[in-house]
Amino acid sequence: MLDSFKTYLQFGPSFCGVEHTSVSEEGETNVLLLNKKKDAFEVEREFTVTSLRSLKEELPKGQHISLVINNQQVLSKRVDGNSYDPLKIIHKAFPNINLRDFYYEISRLGGDHLVSICRKEYIDSLIHKYQKEGFYVLSFSLGLHSFQTIASYINVADVAVSNYKLSIEDDSIIDFEPQSLLDDTIYDLGGIKLYGRSLLSFAAVIKNYSDGSATATNNEQQIATLKESFFQNRLFSLLLKGGLGFLFVVLLINFFIFGHYNEKVNELTQSSQVSEVQKEKLLKLNEKVQAKQRLAEDILASTSSKSSFYLDEIASILPSSMVLDEINYQPLSKRIKEGQKITFQTNEIIVSGKLKDNEAYTEWFEQLEQKPWVNAMAIQSYGTSSGNTITFTILISIGDE
Repeated sequence: MLDSFKTYLQFGPSFCGVEHTSVSEEGETNVLLLNKKKDAFEVEREFTVTSLRSLKEELPKGQHISLVINNQQVLSKRVDGNSYDPLKIIHKAFPNINLRDFYYEISRLGGDHLVSICRKEYIDSLIHKYQKEGFYVLSFSLGLHSFQTIASYINVADVAVSNYKLSIEDDSIIDFEPQSLLDDTIYDLGGIKLYGRSLLSFAAVIKNYSDGSATATNNEQQIATLKESFFQNRLFSLLLKGGLGFLFVVLLINFFIFGHYNEKVNELTQSSQVSEVQKEKLLKLNEKVQAKQRLAEDILASTSSKSSFYLDEIASILPSSMVLDEINYQPLSKRIKEGQKITFQTNEIIVSGKLKDNEAYTEWFEQLEQKPWVNAMAIQSYGTSSGNTITFTILISIGDE
């Protein structure tokens, strides 16, 4: 339970794997979107796009991504030998390579090694493009190497991923060969059913989520920097939302308390015969109201948002004979429906409340209408309810600032 909550705080509910591959000349991007519920992943969507712009239309802004580079920009070689020194293996596969210009990744391939390299300039530029579109790249893997993370879950000897056919033995890749035809085979990984084209994306997510790696690489520092940037932004977002939620609750509680005591004061003020005891209660009650009012003013003064400015402007000229029930800044244009865009009535405020003094209401309405930020005002409703109390609703149009 605690691990699930910790995972939610770190990553949120959704995980995304993205593979850049080259089945055709144009190149494709295979995308896998997962939801984590309790301790299990569930597949939400599998789809393919041909551009980052198309991907932006499919994924929510701020989505974190585990990236797989498996296109013509990646060079892979099989190297024989039993050496476990990454530098020796790299230079055996690519003798003249300058490692300052390349990312590399090495994993076991049967009794040999699979070595893949890709220019840092290309990967760093690709990550920057994702960041520019509002995504967070948490990790990246080259070629087929991420597959080693899920090889033990595959119960077949041959597996077709996006552009390669793999041979599996003893929970590891032992051979691979290129393929150009799209394979629609569906594989079962412990209850999770995926197309072959989504396997590398899924493996990248699992590798990143589990922090496990069966490969040798020189991208650890870059990945650590990417994750730190994402975690800092997510922490800031969570704290900001929590702070705004707390402030809203405080304001709401204070509003009801203030309304309650204000109503009591009005009832005592209208009484024609007030005893000394009642006078004393009225003074004490009035002190509480003023304290609550000061608290409300302090809280409202602490924020610089437009909504708090308009709220203060409306409340500052409110007569004591009126009680506001609602101030709705930029209300919804229509009811929220699943799958439809949420729209607002921009530059509008709806104010509703109760009153017993029509002259005070008229004076308040005229004063409010003279405010420089008020463009126009319209009465939406005005009528008498029980107890000779008048209810009203007005619409305030805000001028462009």
